[in-house]
Amino acid sequence: MMVGLQKVKLQSGKATTGAIMLVGAQSNNNGDEGVNPEKTTRAYLILVILLFSAITGAGFLHHHIGQKQMALMQVAQMAEQQMRISQMMALIVAQNQKESDPANVERLRAIAAAAQQIEPRMLIAMHMATWSPLATLGLDNLQPVRQLTDKVFSYAAYANVGEKAYARGYAEEIAALNKQGVGEAWHGDVSAFIQTRTVETQRVIYMSYGLYALMLVLLAWQAMSLVMPALNQLSQMRAYLHNLAAADALTGLYNRSMLFKVVGMLISSARRHKQELAVLSVNVDGVQKINDKHGRGGGDLAIRVIADTISEQLRTSDVVGRVGGDEFALFLPSTDEYRASVVAEKIRIAVEAIPFSIGDSNIVLTISIGVADIQPHHKSPDDMLRAAEYALRQAKLAGRNRAVTYTAAHLAASAAVEKGATGGDDVRTAALD
Repeated sequence: MMVGLQKVKLQSGKATTGAIMLVGAQSNNNGDEGVNPEKTTRAYLILVILLFSAITGAGFLHHHIGQKQMALMQVAQMAEQQMRISQMMALIVAQNQKESDPANVERLRAIAAAAQQIEPRMLIAMHMATWSPLATLGLDNLQPVRQLTDKVFSYAAYANVGEKAYARGYAEEIAALNKQGVGEAWHGDVSAFIQTRTVETQRVIYMSYGLYALMLVLLAWQAMSLVMPALNQLSQMRAYLHNLAAADALTGLYNRSMLFKVVGMLISSARRHKQELAVLSVNVDGVQKINDKHGRGGGDLAIRVIADTISEQLRTSDVVGRVGGDEFALFLPSTDEYRASVVAEKIRIAVEAIPFSIGDSNIVLTISIGVADIQPHHKSPDDMLRAAEYALRQAKLAGRNRAVTYTAAHLAASAAVEKGATGGDDVRTAALD
């Protein structure tokens, strides 16, 4: 009986510790507990709305600015046409006064009609070019231009019927308006209008840049404060699930699949750099007896405690995994068979010294260990582990609670053959329990 044994209580979900144990299983509790799905969903919706608003606003503003600039171009073109028409009407009237010609009269009517058609189109374009519906257009100099057009129509009517006296009077008024430069004055007002509206449009463009910058800041703030924590949590959850797939649920050690993936790289590295690599096959003695007496929970507790103890005895470079119900495999880089046997004995002693009890029963835990090192014909983790398991069977046959090397197992087999054993009586495969 062991003295001073401490009772080990079975705690579901207890985290194992050790050199090669997976530590990502708790990564989902490292500070992102404040992130909740509803808040994250709202954040995504806000981001979508902001993005949609920014894209829609940018498209609308770009279209509106384009319309204003197009209207200003139309105003400038029509102002040039109006000034040329005013000068042309005065010139044709003067020519017709010198030498009356019906063709000139028809041209005057056509040009005056064109002037009348330009005016409403130009006013519409000026309204479209303004940003404020209350903006004044400054039409003071437009009235003389209208008068000039009306007088041209009157001159053409009297000239066509031969009323020279009336025609001469209108010709003099037209010449006077032309000398006053009514066309040039109206053109100057339109140029000032275009310049003012151009400055307003530039201000709107600069304001839109500021609005876009503010929108980007808001989007960045939303991403940093709400969405990024959620994305981090999703990333951690993926890592957590990956670790769950790689870890043994009971002990937290590598499972067989992940262990062999890691060890495959160790074997490749050992061969490439011509280094030693040893393997320990560990089996817990008497687990079935513990299960029969204390239930499967008692056996699981024993396995987990032994897994903790094994991990505590290893280096950070060593790799350990659970490969069966009560079986572990340990791979020790840069370690030959002799040094691995020393490690095996150290682990065996540490396990035997575990103070372990279930209820009122004090139990001495023991393990059997088979030790082997990498050989030229070992191509995979299975090859190495098979050699260690051969030595493990010898440890079981020899009475358990001991470590046997692969070399020693072969020596025992050779001795058995020399004694005349032909059926493998002393080297047969026995049940591990």
